Amino acid sequence: MKTRTFLLIFSALFLLAGCVYYNIFYNARKYYAEGLNAKEKNNGKLSPNIQTKFETSIGKCAYIIQEYPTNKWVDDAILLMGQCFYEQENYIKALRKFQEYEKYYNKYELYPIAKLYLAKTYLEMKEYDEAMKQFSAIFTNPRFQEVRTEAYFDLSDYYIERDKYNDAKKTILELLNTGLKKKPHLKAMFLYAEIEFKNGEYRNAELAFRNLLAQKPTKRYRLDALLYIGKIFIETEKYKEALLVFETLNDTEIDYDKLPEIRMYIAICEAHLGNTEKAFDLFDKIIKDNKGKKIVSEINYYWGNIYFDVLQDYEQAVEKFNAVTVKHLDEKMVKQTKNKLKIAQELISYQTIQSTSQISQIVEFQFQLAEYYNFDLNQPDSALAMYDNIIKRLPLLRQDLDSLTNIMMLYYPEPDSIDIENDSLFILDSLELDIPVQVEDSASVTEDSISAAIDTVAITQIEDDSISIVIPDLSLADSLRGLSIIDTIFADSILIDSTMTDSTVSEPEKVLVPAKQQLLVKIENLHNTIREFEKEIIAKVLFMKVWTYQEKLRDTDKASEIFLLLETDYPASKYTIAGRKLINNEPFELVDPEEHYAQQYLHKALDFYFDLVTLEQSHSYLDTILSVYDSTEVYPQALYLKSYLFVKESKDTTSARPYLEELFTDYPQHELKTEVSDYFDGTHFLSFETEEDTTVIIDSTIVVPDSTFIQDSLFAIQDTTSIIDSIQITTEEDSIVIFHEPEDSLDVPK
Repeated sequence: MKTRTFLLIFSALFLLAGCVYYNIFYNARKYYAEGLNAKEKNNGKLSPNIQTKFETSIGKCAYIIQEYPTNKWVDDAILLMGQCFYEQENYIKALRKFQEYEKYYNKYELYPIAKLYLAKTYLEMKEYDEAMKQFSAIFTNPRFQEVRTEAYFDLSDYYIERDKYNDAKKTILELLNTGLKKKPHLKAMFLYAEIEFKNGEYRNAELAFRNLLAQKPTKRYRLDALLYIGKIFIETEKYKEALLVFETLNDTEIDYDKLPEIRMYIAICEAHLGNTEKAFDLFDKIIKDNKGKKIVSEINYYWGNIYFDVLQDYEQAVEKFNAVTVKHLDEKMVKQTKNKLKIAQELISYQTIQSTSQISQIVEFQFQLAEYYNFDLNQPDSALAMYDNIIKRLPLLRQDLDSLTNIMMLYYPEPDSIDIENDSLFILDSLELDIPVQVEDSASVTEDSISAAIDTVAITQIEDDSISIVIPDLSLADSLRGLSIIDTIFADSILIDSTMTDSTVSEPEKVLVPAKQQLLVKIENLHNTIREFEKEIIAKVLFMKVWTYQEKLRDTDKASEIFLLLETDYPASKYTIAGRKLINNEPFELVDPEEHYAQQYLHKALDFYFDLVTLEQSHSYLDTILSVYDSTEVYPQALYLKSYLFVKESKDTTSARPYLEELFTDYPQHELKTEVSDYFDGTHFLSFETEEDTTVIIDSTIVVPDSTFIQDSLFAIQDTTSIIDSIQITTEEDSIVIFHEPEDSLDVPK
């Protein structure tokens, strides 16, 4: 009887102990699940409360391992501890636990899960090769069949989070070929379509979502697929089709939390279809109903976009972008918000610059805005439009110049020119002229009638040395007004009153005509601006258009077409040289033509030297650099190489000395000085101290002994005929620039 009682008590205690182990582990799992769920709702971010839940779970697992090391829940506790560390992003501790499980419990049932987490941990630690070994084992070893599908999804998610969409797509396609059951197959199809959307392949994404819908998936998949199709229509600017999709979703969506997003997209479509008032009312309503939520920041972002792209109201755009709460948006949208805010502010400044600044400042700002469009907003079409605006300025400048010239001829018909050296540019008193002109039709006055009136007017000298003229024809007054875009200071000197009466005689329009010297200055400034456009600015614009078509739009045909214009009009420009390399998919840099050809000569000299061809040809190319391209950055390199060939190859320190002395004297900070320091200190040759310097100075002329003398003709470049054959000539206004183009070989005169 006593024995039986003892057994009953022992069994009860054993069962109680087992319940204790299980309850502790059950609570550990509970806290882990709560932390995991909270982290997911917090967009994958940790918070103190979430950290506490994982720490509590870890503590309970540690208690089981420490107090009951032989209990059957120990392996579960080790695995769960590793998972908690993983979610805490403490990957080193997580790795140790998963490795411990693999080492001691690889025969246990949960080993495949530990293997999967081991692979994921290596990924997070950026040990990609080790991670792929683990994934490869999961994909090929039947032991891990149960976690294989999840491993494919996890690896795809890893790629998606890092914008490696091609790798993600490849992984999902492999998964789709593994013979999945219907539920994971639909999930994989949806993820594949989502990857195509995020990669900007909108046509492929739409087809993928429609293929998914053809599989008759669950209602949740159908609604989510329709939402993406609507977003695809927005991205491709098919706002009518998008509006129909979102209105359908607004009536059929079963998840109330998704309705604000759907209605936001409805408002976006309405705005782009011209119904901005309706759109803004809907935005206001959604914001009022969802204060403090993420959707409010998204609405402010898209609202700012509408002001930016649709209405071009940049001040309102700035206000909406500033209302965005950054912490509520994903990284990509945060970057877009900051970029558009910056550009909207720049555009506000640009509008001010347009009315107050010189043309050069405006053009410089336009180039900057085009760069913003290309690099920050990824809107190459907007960049191209900005480049076209720059090009359109040239004919307007020429028109302004013609207007100024006509005014000069009209009021100051005697020939004159501006002389900066002999003229202090003193601004003389302006001319104010009053010419009453009788016309039959007050709405139209010809230029001939104006000329006739001017010819017949009596010009009288008055106190302020001005002449008063009445100009009834508004067209001439308008031409004077138009000149205000050239310089606002000039505009201030134009006084216009264009009031007209109902009578057949127009009211006098008074114009304060600028003084002759002021006009001459304005004309000269316009000439200089036009010359800068023709010489530099247009070439730069054409090059940037070539780059945009080639690199951003991948339109090689259009890029080649623009390059042909560049090459035709600017054959020797640095932009043409760089554009040619760009078209040929070669590395390029923008350097002046002189620098470019000097570099080519230097490369030729090095090629002949390294190919063990005679030194005469290397010397010839270097002599060309030293005689023709003395203002380039290549020049000191040629000095160095010239001296190197004499010293190291010919053992001729006498001939090397002038080149080294010039290098030390004219380029004291150049890095090549250190290259010659082992044999020349600026005065003496260190490696050749035993050689006697037999140079004799006679009447300030250096005479070199025959043993080291090298005739000038030996290393001279080609004769006159070969020079003419190897040059490129580009003609520009008031100048002819000649650039020597190196040949593959040279016939050096003997």
